[in-house]
Amino acid sequence: NFGAPDTLIGLGTDKPYVKSGKYQQALKFEPNIVIFMFGSQDTQKGKNFATHETFVAEYKKLIASFTDLPTHPKVYICLPPPMMATGQWGLNNENLVATVIPNIKKVAEDLQFPLIDTNTPFVGHPELFHSNVHMVGESNIIFAGAVFHAMTGKEPPENPKKTTARAVATSPAPTTQKN
Repeated sequence: NFGAPDTLIGLGTDKPYVKSGKYQQALKFEPNIVIFMFGSQDTQKGKNFATHETFVAEYKKLIASFTDLPTHPKVYICLPPPMMATGQWGLNNENLVATVIPNIKKVAEDLQFPLIDTNTPFVGHPELFHSNVHMVGESNIIFAGAVFHAMTGKEPPENPKKTTARAVATSPAPTTQKN
């Protein structure tokens, strides 16, 4: 996992992913599979959300930095989970739904990469989040189930905790993996 907490897509933001050490480590790893999930931090009111006009172009550039690697990894793109209320630090679901999610869908469609809906399964399930934005506990099982389904086309193994939330994969989907 080469995720970097609180990072964003835009270069004009407070903490762009491409300037993180994790980004360089991920490139150096030369993965065969990359699953991207960005967008939550990009909803933050102010300077970070102000970069939404360049979001699509910068997300495409980020993805190209991986697909141009010698391994030419398979890429999946995830929609971020919803925010249960205006989260701490100005993160909010309104910006996510109105702007960020449509931008992510555009990136996936333009580049013809599989899109994994890791948003819908969590709508109406605030119990699966801490501070309105951080997935906790069983949410990780649901998230993993959506990714599993997208990558394999198979239903995930039965969840022993029997949640009412259900994983939804709209198509096969960056985390990184190397064979």
